[in-house]
Amino acid sequence: MTTDINDLAIEAVLVRTLSFDLAGETRSSIDARVEAAVAAERRYGAAGSSRTGVPLFRRLSLRRPTLLAFGALILVGMVSVAGAAVYFGEWGHPATASQIEAEINATMAVTPLPVGRSYPVDALRSRAEPAGNLTLFAGVQQVQFYAMCAWSGAWLDADINGDEAVAAQATEVIATFPTWQSVSDTRLADNSIRTQMKSVVAAAQAGNRGPVQGLFDGMVCSTTLGN
Repeated sequence: MTTDINDLAIEAVLVRTLSFDLAGETRSSIDARVEAAVAAERRYGAAGSSRTGVPLFRRLSLRRPTLLAFGALILVGMVSVAGAAVYFGEWGHPATASQIEAEINATMAVTPLPVGRSYPVDALRSRAEPAGNLTLFAGVQQVQFYAMCAWSGAWLDADINGDEAVAAQATEVIATFPTWQSVSDTRLADNSIRTQMKSVVAAAQAGNRGPVQGLFDGMVCSTTLGN
């Protein structure tokens, strides 16, 4: 684990993870939340006042971050310093571009999308292959993150439109999210992510829009899907 992380290191991780254009308002919101978290760490971290007694940012790793963990838990305001639910995966094994390409193709082949959606392969490849930081499972993550956004969005649209058939189909897929590698693999996500995803599944099955909308917004799905 990293013993300490400064502001520049945090910024580098965020830039690498959110490697696509964001609207000014969205980027400002992200900046504000990160700044607040850093400020809170400075206030409380030195005193070891987090639940585990270890300052929040000192428990973060500078290995492969997961957009799911960062987006779903930070951007929608579901993380506090005391809760310490922020997680950056420690999996950082290097990969080649051909390995990532194979991951993307293999994961797309077994991960269907809602009717009318198709994978933006070039964008997925770009996000999975940041310069100088190619790591195993990045291709898997980017495909699965896109699919999570697509199915969450389909559920939300169906909920608004009263389309029970589409909502049922989307719910069936959302129910499988906890089994997807980006969530289930302990090298890529921790229990806070799995707990949150279970709550999203339960919400979709119960017709409760809030947690599904929270996941969609937190993962910046409108940007990811190009809406």
